Amino acid sequence: MGIGRFPSGLRNGSARVHVAWLPDPEVRPLDAGRPDVQAALSDLGRADLALRDGWTLHGLFRGQELVALGAHGASGRPGGVFEASIDMIGVRPAFRGQGLGRRLHAHLLGRAAERHDWHRGGTGADNHAMRRIFEHSGSVLLGTQRYFRQP
Repeated sequence: MGIGRFPSGLRNGSARVHVAWLPDPEVRPLDAGRPDVQAALSDLGRADLALRDGWTLHGLFRGQELVALGAHGASGRPGGVFEASIDMIGVRPAFRGQGLGRRLHAHLLGRAAERHDWHRGGTGADNHAMRRIFEHSGSVLLGTQRYFRQP
């Protein structure tokens, strides 16, 4: 397996920065049907998770305990064959605040970079933990979108 590289944004004037992510030895691909995965998905409010074709689910473990879940695959955007998308499903509540989301995100970026050229990330404006994860990975905020819905 090679080291994944994505353009991470612009820094230091106009110099483009590339970042490499190494595999995390405590993260491994998982089958969504496993009982421990189902329990974690339920804890994270994602019991109805359905992975798209070609997506891979990964779990971060502490010993034998599954503590965080994420997935990656093609973005699904028209013309986005070479663009990766990552679903940071989450870190189980008892394990938050320890940098585990950051570790899992870095691992997923590396795995996604093995098959894709680009990654665009997004999160809600109020998801401060995910925004910190993006910043730590070298991402740069390029824009903000507003979504409206009828009550």
